[in-house]
Order: sequence, then C-alpha cells, then structure tokens
Amino acid sequence: MLDGAFPDSIFGLQNLEMLEIYSNRLSGTVEMDQFMRLKQLTVLYLSSNNLTLLSESETSPNTSSLPMFNELGLGSCNLRQFPNLLRDQNQLAYLDLSGNNLQGQMPRWIWEMSLETLLLLDLSFNSLTGFHESPTGTLLPWSNILLLDLSSNLLQGSPPIPSISIIVYLASNNSFTGEIPRLFCSMASLRVLDLSRNNLSGIVPQCLSKVSKSLSAKINGNVQNAGVSRHWEQSNQGYLAFLVGEIKSGDFDSVFPKLRVIDVSNNGFTGLLPSSYLESWTAMKRFHVEHLSYMQSNLYDHMFMAGLTIPDEYNYSMTMTNKGIKMEYTKILEVFMAIDLSCNEFRGKIPESVGNLKGLQLLNLSNNLLVGQIPSVIGNLTSLEALDLSHNQFAGRIPWQLRQLNFPEVFNVSYNNLSGPIPQGRQFDTFPNTSFDGNLGLCGNPLSKKCEELGF
Repeated sequence: MLDGAFPDSIFGLQNLEMLEIYSNRLSGTVEMDQFMRLKQLTVLYLSSNNLTLLSESETSPNTSSLPMFNELGLGSCNLRQFPNLLRDQNQLAYLDLSGNNLQGQMPRWIWEMSLETLLLLDLSFNSLTGFHESPTGTLLPWSNILLLDLSSNLLQGSPPIPSISIIVYLASNNSFTGEIPRLFCSMASLRVLDLSRNNLSGIVPQCLSKVSKSLSAKINGNVQNAGVSRHWEQSNQGYLAFLVGEIKSGDFDSVFPKLRVIDVSNNGFTGLLPSSYLESWTAMKRFHVEHLSYMQSNLYDHMFMAGLTIPDEYNYSMTMTNKGIKMEYTKILEVFMAIDLSCNEFRGKIPESVGNLKGLQLLNLSNNLLVGQIPSVIGNLTSLEALDLSHNQFAGRIPWQLRQLNFPEVFNVSYNNLSGPIPQGRQFDTFPNTSFDGNLGLCGNPLSKKCEELGF
C-alpha cells in the first residue's frame, strides 16, 4: 500500500539488481531512460501502480551499455508504445506489457527478441491488431514459451501458433477468424487453451481431445456454425465450454469420463437430453475429497524451477450462472461439479440417469423446451446447492423426494405447468415465492393460494 510519487533516489543505486514494487499506489511520470542508468538491473516490476511510464527516446545509449533484463513487469503503466530497449533484449524470460495503451500492429523487431529465453509473454488488455508477418507465417518465434496471453485485444486473422512447449495459451476477446488450427493438437504440454469470444468457425478439431490428460478448453462465444466432431476420442478434460452449432445424439457418448464442469449455456442447441450423455460423465457420480485444491496448470512449477518471480499463479477460470447470478470463477475447486445447459432449445424429458450424478453441486436446465415430470431421483443429489428448472414445460407435481436435498440455496421451478402442493419443511421453507411463479396449478406455502381451493 505504498503511495506517493515514485522516488527519484532509486536511480542513484548504481549496483541495484532487482526492483519489485508492483501492486502499490505509487504515482507520477517515470521515464524509461532513467532505468537505463542502472547497468546491473536485471529484474524490474512496476506493474499495477498509478504510474505513467514514458518509453525511452530513440537517442538512448547504444546496445552495449543497456541493462540486460531477465524479467520486466510493466503492466498497467500507461505505455503508449513498445519500449525501444526491448528490441535489443536477448535474455528476457518474463515480459508483462498487459493493461497498457499499445495499439496497432506489434513492431517487426518483436520476432528477434529473446528467441530462446522467453518463457512468459503477457500482452493482454491492449488494442493490438496483429503481428507483422514473419518468415514462418503465423508461427511464433519463441522456442521455449510456456505462457502466452493475447486476450482482450483487437487481433485479427488466424490465431498465431506458439511452440510445442506452450502450457497456457490465452487468446479470448479478440477478432480471430477461420478454423481452430490443428497445430494445437501437437502441443503435448498444453493445459489451458482459451479461444473464447472470437469469430472462429468450423469443426472443433477431434485431435484436441488427445492433447493431454488435463486440458482446459474454452471455445465458447464464437460463430454459430462451429461444431463438435462426433468422433472425439476418450478424454480426461475436467472443464469444457463451447459455443458451437448443434449437439446431436452420439456426439458425447462415452467421452470425457473425468469431466466435472460442462457449460454449453446460451447457444442454439437442439435435440433430446439422452441418458448416454449423463452416463459417460463418471467423475460426477462420486464425491470424494482428500484435500481441497484448485484446478491449475503446472506452469507455476515450471516458472519456479526457472527461478522467476511471478506475482500470481495462473488458475483455470470460467463464467457460469450459479444460484441465479452470473459469476466469474477466477479459481475452480477440484471438487466443484456443475452442469449448465441453460438457454438452449433442448427437448424431451430429463433422463432418470441424472440421479446417478451424486457429486453434482449445480444443475441448470432453465430456458429450454423440456417436458414431462421432474424426476424424483433428483432427490438423490444430496450435494446439490442450486437447481434451476425454470422456463420449461414441466408438468405434474413437484416430487416430495426433493425434500431430501441437504444444501440447496437456490431452487427455481418458475414458469412451467406444475400443479399440486408444494413440498413443505426443511429447505423448502426458505425458498421465496418467485421460485414457483408462473405455475397456476401450484398451491401451499410460500404461495398465498391454498390447496383446498384447487381441490388438493
């Protein structure tokens, strides 16, 4: 919580090798030229203050007199252009330029910067539109890169391809077009692939299911004519989110046995909800916890072994509607299990096999075209914390077996065709009227309509 102006006295410390003052409240304007006086400086973190960092002038000292950095954290420093000193850096392992005012195409000399040493590059939250064309097309030049974050820019064309060393590839919130490159399938170390909220199209490559045993793939928010191959191999993905065109019977049969979170909400999916989908998700059928931990890549271990000082770990994240609220989960517990199929056009009945998913904590089937009765086997899901079946065409009574649910904070069956008495006691005494709105045949607490009035 350090505040005030950046102290000029630091520039008198001629033997300084490391300066880490990120995530404080320091303010003022600082010229990059001033740091170039510190010839021994190899680690510099200024990110996340209230500083305005001015890139050094073209008349800066020659290459031989520049400090050679290993780590540069210049995120959120109001930079308007790439610092010129970067073109001569050949030892960088960590470079953070996120959250600045960088615009247009990246400079050509970026292709020659720290080619063998760079492990982490963060260019997120700028206004970059692309890379100047390289001799290798869309292939990126850094041979040992572990993490690349290009998210929240204006990047166009096909997503650039990193080396096979990549562990975390983040490129959401851009304007990438074309199909998902199949070259991603050759990256055996890949643990996190986020291409969400772009303009990608075509079939999601089948070979992605064989990339690794713990790949987190986020491809939601792309154009409608994307799709999933029907012939995906057995896969161990723990989290999967698409925006794709259509799910048909057989698409996910006997795949993703270790899937714990599936989110295909807010699409145009049609078809039935076959029991074979639910039967294949065997990881959701049990709830066993030895210790609480978060889904995360092994990136942090790699960085630690390389001797890098990294402000934060990179964890899997997602956005889901939980308990009636759209939430960003910046970290996901390994034990969290959820199914969100809401806001589609799924038809038919809820299969009885849903009762086997004993570890499920969130089930959201709202805003579909589902019919039939609410299965009483949902009462077996004793770990369930949120159940949303609203805005469908369910009929009949609310099963009394749902009173067996231990932890539901949210229960919503509004706007269906349900009738009869609302179960009483336990958690049902805590649900508001809005949980049952739009069902003219329901009666009993918390509604004012008495069951005697309807002949129950």
